Amino acid sequence: MVSSFKMIISVGCLFSLAGCEAWPRHNALPDQDDDLTEVDGDLSAFVDVAWIQGTETSNANDYGFESPDEWVLTVGAGVWLQGKLDGTGYANGTPERLDQDGCAFAPTIRSPYTDGDYTGDVDVQVLQLAEEGTLCVDVATDSDVIFDVLLFPLDACGFPGQPLNSASGYPLGIDSQDGTGHWEQELSAGTYGVQTAAWRPDDEARLVPYEITLALMPSNPHDLVHCPSVLEKS
Repeated sequence: MVSSFKMIISVGCLFSLAGCEAWPRHNALPDQDDDLTEVDGDLSAFVDVAWIQGTETSNANDYGFESPDEWVLTVGAGVWLQGKLDGTGYANGTPERLDQDGCAFAPTIRSPYTDGDYTGDVDVQVLQLAEEGTLCVDVATDSDVIFDVLLFPLDACGFPGQPLNSASGYPLGIDSQDGTGHWEQELSAGTYGVQTAAWRPDDEARLVPYEITLALMPSNPHDLVHCPSVLEKS
């Protein structure tokens, strides 16, 4: 999907380093140093990530989970992509199955539910997580589009298992709207697919540009994970 990219290394404090002298201090008392960050302030601006940047130039995976690029992520690294969805929509019916002998998840489908499938473009980013961590996913797109940005474990054939659920019991990233989509999920090392598709409006001719960031951050036993926030939402 991405024909060219360049590596951009942050010069700030990467999470893979032991110390973070530039990490923001907090102000818990009134009338203190104005340079301190408020206790309830947003810390996402202070998160440094080594980004790989790229632009989608083809739609190689309108069906299935084929992807020309597999992104290998370690903690403190991320992928920042610009892409487009050529067509939007969803239709009831039995989804076509992905099947092949010897594949762990076969037969399987790419849809989050068994009673329908996307009729428009489906884009998949294949991620090889080299170590455990928390995957932070952020998407920005047209504000009038309802879309899914789902997370699947992938087998050795690249076939998806069941989409991973949030604490609410529904698939992560289902029914994202208002031009925004965000979730974070603690994951073990392995291969995963992040799938983006718009299911409303029903418009085969609709061209939907989007940006997506996928960053692997360190997990925290107290669930205090700071995800990067770099996309401008519409």
